[in-house]
Amino acid sequence: MIGGHDKQRIASKIGDAQMRVLAMLLMTLRGTPFFFMGDEIGRKRVPVPPDRVRDPFEKLVPGYGLCRDPERAPMRWDDSTNGGFTTGDPWLPLEPPDGAANVATQQRDPRLILALFRALMTLRREHACLRHGDYEPLRSQNDVLAYRRTVGGSGILVALNIAAEPRKWHWQGCGRLLMSTHLDRPSEPLPDASILLRGNEGVIVAREAR
Repeated sequence: MIGGHDKQRIASKIGDAQMRVLAMLLMTLRGTPFFFMGDEIGRKRVPVPPDRVRDPFEKLVPGYGLCRDPERAPMRWDDSTNGGFTTGDPWLPLEPPDGAANVATQQRDPRLILALFRALMTLRREHACLRHGDYEPLRSQNDVLAYRRTVGGSGILVALNIAAEPRKWHWQGCGRLLMSTHLDRPSEPLPDASILLRGNEGVIVAREAR
């Protein structure tokens, strides 16, 4: 689970680039992935003026950062005044439409985070090891978190660069690149058992027999 209505928006805490890495982590670990409304479009906290506060925590003890309304504001479906959410007055304000994440805009760009979530869901359906497989941590070094998911004779490697600078990642055996968090690398055999990860990039590699 990476988000919830009681916690600050994860994209506000770690930024857009690492939000993509976190999405890959969530969708490739064991168990059922959960994410909160709007995390799939990289939604951030919504400013809520004091006169619009609904959260009882904030009303009882204001000014201590306990208000959960910025997480609970309605999600924008488009860039219209009320975000395609309602024709009336929503119980919490929406963020201004300029630059705010919304579903309609994300659907038009095949490399935004909504497309990444959808691609990761498709990959989970296609590879049983991501749904039912074992989890094996690999040696993580040089800011790269790595692990293996396996079931039967098939396996997938996941490497996540949590640094903002490029990192070289090595593994044992042959592999085929399946996906990058940037959604701009082709699915193809890798020439050797290493890859240069860009800053804030995660990759999924299918193990192949020699």
